[in-house]
Amino acid sequence: MVMANWTKWDGLFKFCGSQHGIDWKVLKAIAMNESSLGTNKAVAIGLADPKNVMGSVSQDGKSWGLTQMTIKTAKDYDMLVTPEKLNMPSYCVDLTARHLSRIMKAFNSTDLRFTEYYVRAYNCGVQGLRNELQGKSLDRSSEYWRRFQQHLLLVNTYFS
Repeated sequence: MVMANWTKWDGLFKFCGSQHGIDWKVLKAIAMNESSLGTNKAVAIGLADPKNVMGSVSQDGKSWGLTQMTIKTAKDYDMLVTPEKLNMPSYCVDLTARHLSRIMKAFNSTDLRFTEYYVRAYNCGVQGLRNELQGKSLDRSSEYWRRFQQHLLLVNTYFS
């Protein structure tokens, strides 16, 4: 990882996290999962030119920005969302922090797996996670959680 990108967005993660009650290190680890802190090729294109929607879309054609937010999810917070807006880090990270804050309310904060549940739900949705946990769908978010844990460990080690 390029060191310039390692800390480039930390101020933004800290600000958005503090605004919405989210640990900034969680936001950073999610951005590491989703976009390698903006070094993913498509995300880097969007950061350099937010209007380049076609060049900056994810492989599945549904998400943009540092935290790979989808239009569908973002519309819960801004009916006027556009891919161009999601390519703007301050906008995307703020929506992600707001979204995580909402997701957290769906789970018992005293549960030992609380963090796991809301992080996995960021990846597949609250109902998607519930379906996975009940065996009603394929478990697609466990790998996301595993990578998140590795990223969070790196962040915590670097900032300890």
